[in-house]
Amino acid sequence: VDSNQYVDGSIDTAHIADDAITSAKLDTNIAIAGTLGVTGEITANGGIALGDNDKATFGDGDDLEIYHDGSNAYFISDGLIIRDSGSGDLSLQSDGGEVNIFDTANSQYLFRGLIGGNVGLYHSGSAKLATTATGIDVTGVITTDGLTTSADINFGDSDKAIFGAGDDLQIYH
Repeated sequence: VDSNQYVDGSIDTAHIADDAITSAKLDTNIAIAGTLGVTGEITANGGIALGDNDKATFGDGDDLEIYHDGSNAYFISDGLIIRDSGSGDLSLQSDGGEVNIFDTANSQYLFRGLIGGNVGLYHSGSAKLATTATGIDVTGVITTDGLTTSADINFGDSDKAIFGAGDDLQIYH
């Protein structure tokens, strides 16, 4: 700080050298009105506390937003890549009733996981594969390169097992 004296104890930025402030010289409860520009890395060993609907934004155009609205958590991105390059696991966890992945319009499920219940995969907003208490439930046609079973395949009355390109052999009851 230059030698100018301030009667009220305040110092403005015009009187502080560019490299003169260190974290040791700052009050830990500093309040900043407006935008704080930082060059370099910010280290927050105690975490960063944001209120409901306060967004952490990333990218030149705020391409990534992370926030909580008081009820739900949001992770919004123009292009989503989540990468864990460490040796541990990457986990998504929820204390709520569901873990969901939606399309960008937030109108169609891509994935829906109910805590303590089924997990579903969706195509164009329609459930196609869901786990059940006894296995899986598939909606639609199953196309596979092979199938091996160690148990019976059960067909209902009038359901057919159809064989051949022209449906030459049909077995049903």
